Amino acid sequence: MAESDRARRQMELAETLEAKSLWREAAREYALVAEHYPSSPELPRAARKAGLLYASPLNPARDDSTALHWLRTYLALPESEPEREMLQAMVGMLEECDSLTTQVTRLRAESDSLYALAKRHSALLHGQADRLRELEESLRKTSAELEKLKAIDLRTSRGRKNP
Repeated sequence: MAESDRARRQMELAETLEAKSLWREAAREYALVAEHYPSSPELPRAARKAGLLYASPLNPARDDSTALHWLRTYLALPESEPEREMLQAMVGMLEECDSLTTQVTRLRAESDSLYALAKRHSALLHGQADRLRELEESLRKTSAELEKLKAIDLRTSRGRKNP
């Protein structure tokens, strides 16, 4: 079987999967056509459909980076002219989404790190507050004992002066 026939058959499989709303599987099949048959006349359509399906919110395996790869592949082909402007705008939005996802991931990691640090400091502060309460209680008891000893000392001192 010729390469173009194999590519066409795999495209038919991808189209069938897409018609059944099996987005993940259809995207993978379109990508396989584009990867395995780069000289096939099916390449432009396969790359375009792979890019669109990987970018689709309906696809449970949505992957903006993979969508970008396939849309860029498609845009590099001369056959992409009729849709070039729309797809270039889509690529720009996907790049922005990719950048925002990276930022959110970084900020989430920073947030988690700060939360862990705050928990450690909170535990340390609670321990220090408990220790401070213990020391205050000890100081209060010591002050009370000191007052008692002072009173005893005064009585003893008066008793020596008045024999």
